[in-house]
Amino acid sequence: MVADTQRLGQLITSAGVSLDSVGLAKLIEYRDLLLRWNQVTNLVSRKDIDRLEARHLVDSLTLVPWLNGERIADLGSGGGLPGIPLALASPERHFTLVERRERKARFLEQAKLDLGLANVEVFARDWQHMEHSFDTVVSRGVAGVEAVWKLVEPKLAMAGTLIVMSTTRDAATATVSLSGAASVREVAIDVPGMDHTHGIVVVIKQTDKRADGA
Repeated sequence: MVADTQRLGQLITSAGVSLDSVGLAKLIEYRDLLLRWNQVTNLVSRKDIDRLEARHLVDSLTLVPWLNGERIADLGSGGGLPGIPLALASPERHFTLVERRERKARFLEQAKLDLGLANVEVFARDWQHMEHSFDTVVSRGVAGVEAVWKLVEPKLAMAGTLIVMSTTRDAATATVSLSGAASVREVAIDVPGMDHTHGIVVVIKQTDKRADGA
């Protein structure tokens, strides 16, 4: 267990992310819970089991520097990736895990309970029913940038951020003109423990032109 903790801690440190000892212990507890539930509920691909820490946990944590504001939504959270690792690394922020599929939503509720995640809530309905706005929305494997932007833009705060996790190949074709976006940026991220680069697309929403006197 000690070696296990040290190995994961080293990967996280190599990714340039800070996670205290309590957060690291809970991240390992989350990993173990994910593995147990994955035996009966498809939370992560079985081909990723042997690379779960790098491919899912550390990869999720690389988004920490890109988070904006206090209210964060994880759209299509599935097994809680990237939302739960981010919530552990950013206890001062509030995270809403959006997952309409019943079995996966039940897992998220159980993870919230077992890990004592006071800064997390689970929204087990379609995104269209969301009544709150968010400073940042993260999306992993839900849809392409254009489709996700069209869906979430109305619920993003002014100057809010959308982060779409993707492969660099997908991201390379994603930089298009998005209505209501102030900027669209592709970023390649090296994830310790992985042999290829992952990419994200970061979209910043425009500020209200009327507030600028336009």
